[in-house]
Amino acid sequence: MVATELYPKRLQLLKEVIPQLAKAAVLWNPDHPSHAKAVEELKGIALAFNRIEFVGVRTPEQFHSAFSDITRANARALYLVEDSIFFAHQLAPSKAGIRGPDTNHPRTGTLA
Repeated sequence: MVATELYPKRLQLLKEVIPQLAKAAVLWNPDHPSHAKAVEELKGIALAFNRIEFVGVRTPEQFHSAFSDITRANARALYLVEDSIFFAHQLAPSKAGIRGPDTNHPRTGTLA
């Protein structure tokens, strides 16, 4: 379990690694007991970005819709608030017909 105070620090680190990053998305599970606090902590760093899209996912069936929302928001990075649902299903956006992280470029986590 990760302390919620670390979430904004990790997002800030992403911004430091990619200074031109203006739009990001945060994927979180509203049913997870600590995620609401994590989202509140992450909202505190939102000023460093032009826009942060918070997308809640409760079930694997919601992944396709979530990635569609993220794509529509033109997010250039995806931050996952740790949850077993995300790791168990490996988030495979390509299986949902959505272009996922650009693995050809080493800018970790950026979307193509």
